[in-house]
Amino acid sequence: MLEKTKTYYTKLNGYLNAHKLKVIVICTVGFLLLTGFLFYRRYVYEQITSYYDSGAYTHDEIDEILDYFDKAQSIYGYKDTAVYVSLYGDKIIDRYCSMKEYEKAEFFAENNKHLNKNTLLQKIDAYKIEAERKEKEAYDNSVEGRTERLEKYEKHHGIGGATSSDTIIPEVFDNLFSYDNKLDTVLPTWNKNSVYKNMLREYINERCGTYDFYYVDYSFLKKSNYTINAYDYKRYLENRYSISVDISDVIIYDFNFDMENNGADINGFHTRVGFPLKAVVFNRDGKWFFGDIIINSYNPQDKNASKNLGSYLFPNDNSYNGLIDER
Repeated sequence: MLEKTKTYYTKLNGYLNAHKLKVIVICTVGFLLLTGFLFYRRYVYEQITSYYDSGAYTHDEIDEILDYFDKAQSIYGYKDTAVYVSLYGDKIIDRYCSMKEYEKAEFFAENNKHLNKNTLLQKIDAYKIEAERKEKEAYDNSVEGRTERLEKYEKHHGIGGATSSDTIIPEVFDNLFSYDNKLDTVLPTWNKNSVYKNMLREYINERCGTYDFYYVDYSFLKKSNYTINAYDYKRYLENRYSISVDISDVIIYDFNFDMENNGADINGFHTRVGFPLKAVVFNRDGKWFFGDIIINSYNPQDKNASKNLGSYLFPNDNSYNGLIDER
């Protein structure tokens, strides 16, 4: 056995002495390859961990990281890389789904052996359901969606309205605190609800409620010199109520609320104060409707005012955008 070992050693030594250059080259190349492999393995690992730890990545970088994951699976020695792959996998699913790249998300979930495929696929399904819900909600609240709902409702219930614009103001303010059904006939569909009616009642009460009683003095009811262009009012309805309807005419009416106290003052006279108002009525489909009260000073000659009617018409704080009954 010793002789055999000695023989092998003699042959190896002889070979090395005879091929010194070749051996040096092979050893050098081997060392460089091993060193390169170790550096590359470390580089792949650091790319994965640094991307995960930073949380800063783009959609394109996700594809790059997926490639790193595939490479990491073929490199042994860094078992904790699998932990990062598993943790980072959730982020990749989140990112793909936020971009609605559901096919990529499903492919990643199906083809990475470190991940729980069923858990990630359930997560993707949840993303899809939530995205569909948000899309439906966004459409329902868009001009197109709300107008579609309005048309469906009015197809079954009609639009109401009056044949004469002169009857609108009496119909509204004679019935504001008493007969909802009469009030509804001249309110547009999106305002036939208790929220709008109560807002209007509160507005009148705030301005007239310090007196014992008040009423509309129809002797002052007249068409105003103020005007609103039908196109501008249509645009206002789209901006405020997210509803698109054809507006053929708009009229502003001037009228007064007379306010009195029951008891006479020290001179024996009853206190009477007039509260002037301007209200908008509009025509659509040949019928007239109560539109809005003008609550701020409005100059119809001001182009900015006509483009920003929401600042002048009640309510002007964007707290209300109309309600459409879907029954």
